[in-house]
Amino acid sequence: YGTSGPFTEALALGKPVVVTDGTWMSAQLPEFGAGVTFRDGDPEDLARAILELRDNHSVLAAQARERGPKWAAYHNPDHFLAVLFDIASR
Repeated sequence: YGTSGPFTEALALGKPVVVTDGTWMSAQLPEFGAGVTFRDGDPEDLARAILELRDNHSVLAAQARERGPKWAAYHNPDHFLAVLFDIASR
Protein backbone atom coordinates (compact mmCIF):
# COMPACT_ATOMS: atom_id res chain seq x y z
CA TYR A 1 0.00 0.00 0.00
CA GLY A 2 1.19 3.53 -0.68
CA THR A 3 2.90 3.13 -4.05
CA SER A 4 2.32 1.47 -7.37
CA GLY A 5 4.07 0.57 -10.59
CA PRO A 6 1.73 2.64 -12.77
CA PHE A 7 2.41 5.69 -10.59
CA THR A 8 6.19 5.37 -10.83
CA GLU A 9 6.00 4.71 -14.57
CA ALA A 10 3.75 7.74 -15.11
CA LEU A 11 6.13 10.07 -13.28
CA ALA A 12 9.16 8.64 -15.08
CA LEU A 13 7.39 9.25 -18.40
CA GLY A 14 6.34 12.77 -17.42
CA LYS A 15 2.61 12.10 -17.22
CA PRO A 16 0.24 13.77 -14.73
CA VAL A 17 -1.49 11.53 -12.17
CA VAL A 18 -4.45 11.36 -9.82
CA VAL A 19 -3.46 9.95 -6.41
CA THR A 20 -4.84 9.58 -2.91
CA ASP A 21 -4.09 12.52 -0.62
CA GLY A 22 -1.79 11.88 2.32
CA THR A 23 0.12 9.01 0.71
CA TRP A 24 3.74 8.55 -0.26
CA MET A 25 2.66 9.15 -3.85
CA SER A 26 1.06 12.51 -3.10
CA ALA A 27 4.20 13.55 -1.21
CA GLN A 28 6.26 13.00 -4.38
CA LEU A 29 4.26 15.36 -6.59
CA PRO A 30 5.67 18.75 -5.50
CA GLU A 31 9.23 17.77 -6.41
CA PHE A 32 8.98 14.95 -8.92
CA GLY A 33 5.67 15.11 -10.76
CA ALA A 34 2.38 16.76 -11.36
CA GLY A 35 -1.15 15.79 -10.65
CA VAL A 36 -4.20 16.07 -8.48
CA THR A 37 -4.98 14.44 -5.15
CA PHE A 38 -8.29 13.25 -3.71
CA ARG A 39 -9.55 12.13 -0.29
CA ASP A 40 -9.32 8.39 0.31
CA GLY A 41 -12.67 6.64 0.21
CA ASP A 42 -14.48 9.63 -1.31
CA PRO A 43 -15.75 8.80 -4.80
CA GLU A 44 -17.11 12.31 -5.33
CA ASP A 45 -13.70 13.78 -4.55
CA LEU A 46 -12.11 11.27 -6.92
CA ALA A 47 -14.48 12.43 -9.65
CA ARG A 48 -13.57 16.05 -8.85
CA ALA A 49 -9.85 15.23 -9.11
CA ILE A 50 -10.30 13.49 -12.46
CA LEU A 51 -12.22 16.44 -13.85
CA GLU A 52 -9.62 18.85 -12.45
CA LEU A 53 -6.86 16.91 -14.20
CA ARG A 54 -8.89 16.95 -17.42
CA ASP A 55 -9.55 20.67 -17.18
CA ASN A 56 -5.89 21.51 -16.43
CA HIS A 57 -4.25 18.76 -18.44
CA SER A 58 -2.02 20.94 -20.62
CA VAL A 59 -0.53 22.76 -17.61
CA LEU A 60 -0.14 19.59 -15.54
CA ALA A 61 1.32 17.67 -18.49
CA ALA A 62 3.94 20.38 -19.09
CA GLN A 63 4.83 20.35 -15.40
CA ALA A 64 5.05 16.55 -15.38
CA ARG A 65 7.31 16.50 -18.46
CA GLU A 66 9.58 19.08 -16.84
CA ARG A 67 9.87 17.09 -13.60
CA GLY A 68 10.00 13.59 -15.12
CA PRO A 69 13.78 13.53 -15.67
CA LYS A 70 14.36 14.47 -12.02
CA TRP A 71 12.18 11.52 -10.94
CA ALA A 72 14.08 9.13 -13.20
CA ALA A 73 17.45 10.46 -12.01
CA TYR A 74 16.54 9.91 -8.36
CA HIS A 75 14.36 6.78 -8.50
CA ASN A 76 16.52 4.27 -10.32
CA PRO A 77 18.59 1.20 -9.41
CA ASP A 78 21.97 2.96 -9.65
CA HIS A 79 20.95 5.73 -7.25
CA PHE A 80 19.37 3.20 -4.91
CA LEU A 81 22.62 1.23 -4.74
CA ALA A 82 24.65 4.40 -4.23
CA VAL A 83 22.49 5.36 -1.26
CA LEU A 84 22.77 1.86 0.21
CA PHE A 85 26.56 1.82 -0.16
CA ASP A 86 26.78 5.29 1.36
CA ILE A 87 24.77 4.18 4.38
CA ALA A 88 26.80 0.96 4.71
CA SER A 89 30.10 2.86 4.62
CA ARG A 90 29.20 5.08 7.59
